[in-house]
Amino acid sequence: KGVVTFAYASKDTINAETALASIDFSLKQDGIPTEIVVTTSERNDNTAVEEDALVIPVHGCKISHFTDIDQYPYGTIEHEAIEWAYTHEPQITVGTSATTFDPDEVVTKGMAVFFLWAAAGKPVPEVMPDVSFTDVKEENYWYMPVMWAYSNGIAVGNGDGTFGAYESCKRAHVLQMFYAAEGKPELSGENHFNDVTDNWYAPGANWAYEKGIELGEDGNFNADTPCTRVQVVVYLYKYYSQIVEKD
Repeated sequence: KGVVTFAYASKDTINAETALASIDFSLKQDGIPTEIVVTTSERNDNTAVEEDALVIPVHGCKISHFTDIDQYPYGTIEHEAIEWAYTHEPQITVGTSATTFDPDEVVTKGMAVFFLWAAAGKPVPEVMPDVSFTDVKEENYWYMPVMWAYSNGIAVGNGDGTFGAYESCKRAHVLQMFYAAEGKPELSGENHFNDVTDNWYAPGANWAYEKGIELGEDGNFNADTPCTRVQVVVYLYKYYSQIVEKD
């Protein structure tokens, strides 16, 4: 805890020696500042008249080591989502290196199902499913996430013996998985997108719209849009903060 006092000048012409501002900042035990308190006083005839204090919260950012997310400053949904994913227990993502998050990297289906599995607490199926995918091996980091997703009807693969773990994950895939993870709840019956009819992903698309997770662009869902790392963690963050953690 400390106090800094300095003279300042306002937009009006005043004697800088007669106006004072005091900055009082508090620290957590780990040294991360939590707030700044600014009080001002003006001396009239050597008598200090103190004004109301201004309290400015200070964000103790846990992801400041990522050098490639400057376009997502504190206060943006992307920043909140990345920090949530990084600090989540268990951790959803640690980034792609000690200093990079790679927000624009397109996620694979293997990576997307891993993110969803980690957000769910990294559960292990009580009974491992009797299924084999040529692109899912025990040594792959997506092995257990795929087994869990398959066991719960969240993702069933491509139908040709592959899961599609190395394929880029499209918007349709991600949101249909989220909808299935939520238990495929009943929808309003209204179609919210011009380019969605009776497609296999229609339930996930309309569920995401009704929950405020994805509103599309210009009335379209754009199912084949590849999802980036930042987009997937934003979807996850919205899903968990607005739905799962409120239930």
